[in-house]
Amino acid sequence: MDRPKLKIIDVAWPNAIALRLPGRKPTVAVTRGLLDRSDDERLDAVLAHELAHIAHRDAAAMTVALALSTSLALAPMAILAPIMALEVPLCRAARWCGRRPWKPATEDDDFPMPPPRQEVPVVLAVIVVPPLLAARTLVFVLLLGLGLVLVPPMLILALPAAGIIARLGRYRELAADRGAAELTGQPAALAAALTALEAGGPAIPTKDLRELRTMASMTIVALPKDAKDTGTDTVSRLLDRMMASHPPLAARLDRLAALSRGLGR
Repeated sequence: MDRPKLKIIDVAWPNAIALRLPGRKPTVAVTRGLLDRSDDERLDAVLAHELAHIAHRDAAAMTVALALSTSLALAPMAILAPIMALEVPLCRAARWCGRRPWKPATEDDDFPMPPPRQEVPVVLAVIVVPPLLAARTLVFVLLLGLGLVLVPPMLILALPAAGIIARLGRYRELAADRGAAELTGQPAALAAALTALEAGGPAIPTKDLRELRTMASMTIVALPKDAKDTGTDTVSRLLDRMMASHPPLAARLDRLAALSRGLGR
């Protein structure tokens, strides 16, 4: 494994992130809050966790998995999009024949429709417009029929696909915990670090939360949820658990405790 770069993010949120962009050296970023609140043992444990992510190539694995799940969920659009695009040349042809009302549903602002042609021969309009109208009607019928057939499976697949990605992310977090414990030989240090980091979440400034929300899935502990985004009913709690990017702290601590017993520490 290439020796990673170390960077410091100047925010009060105590956390760490491992990044590896294609063709570049891996990077481990730690926040100023983590440096201020961690002793040497806990900091070593956190860095070992991030090194485990890099060694396991977790960023690449999650990127590929996300791309595959997104492609599967959006596959119907690969069929519907070309049919939707057929409406544009039909509308252009109709406007060339002087038909004012024709405007495609998917008009691109960068390529606006031309103004209707003036003084079009009646014979041309009578000959050309009816086939254009029939073709446009056929496009709408195809879109409606295929939409009814393809869109429901797309919606049905989207939720399980997101759940599978989240589950994979939780599994890789547990694997990184194990790798860090084996690398340092001190599972208890990582357990203490996770507990401290989790406890520090509610104190994160709102500004830091907004800026770092996009990196939440790559951090060693998850960002705390906004109160307005946290549901209280059974379905909301089930969805939150299903879509969680990180395992529950209790589950991570239990596994680390088992590792600690196995190592006799």
